[in-house]
Order: sequence, then C-alpha cells, then structure tokens
Amino acid sequence: MPTQPESLRNIGRNGDPPYSLISAIDEIPVIFEFDGTFNQKPMRWKATLWPSGKVPNPCPDEGSQFMQIGKEVEGVRVITIGLNISQIEPATLLMTTIMVRKYKRLREGLICFGINKGDQKI
Repeated sequence: MPTQPESLRNIGRNGDPPYSLISAIDEIPVIFEFDGTFNQKPMRWKATLWPSGKVPNPCPDEGSQFMQIGKEVEGVRVITIGLNISQIEPATLLMTTIMVRKYKRLREGLICFGINKGDQKI
C-alpha cells in the first residue's frame, strides 16, 4: 500500500490516481477507494459519497454534512459521506479524498460537520 504523500497538494500529480472508482461517477451514490491513514496507520478507505437530499441525514442539525466511519476489515475501512452538494464530479472526489486525509479527529462512528445553507461548490 502506498504511503500518504508528504504534501496533499501533490495528490495525483505524480501520475498515480488519487482514487479508484468502484461505481460510475454519474451514479448516486458514487463508490470509490483511496489510500490514507486512520490513527496514524495506513488504511485503504472504501467510500460511498452521497449528495444532499439523496440519503437520510443522520445528524441532528439540519444542513449538517456527515461522515459515518465503520470498523476496519482486512485493512479496509468503510466510510459513508454526505455532502451539501448537488452534483458529484471528479474534482469533488479529489476534494473528498483530501478532506478525509486531512481531517484531524477521525474516529469510528458518526461525525457531523460543516452546516451550510444551500449548495456548496467543491
């Protein structure tokens, strides 16, 4: 498993794709995988990304975005992400990959964050 780049700004610039699509990018949800860390341990993430309104929001505050992080199984950790976006594009997947890699307080379970009013452009 590759190690995390020294600078997240260089993700994808070395010729290695920053993520692997499991589903088509025009499907809802989009399922993709990428390498990262969890508690300073290298990890393969299997992510399911939902735009707002396409999945019930488990957070108590209306407008919250969320990450639901599951248990590790054979070096892979499942994460479900709900963002206040209307459309998923390659740039959205790249920014989501960076967000998960940079998030300082990742833990198993539900994480609610970033209450936005309206659509967020990523």
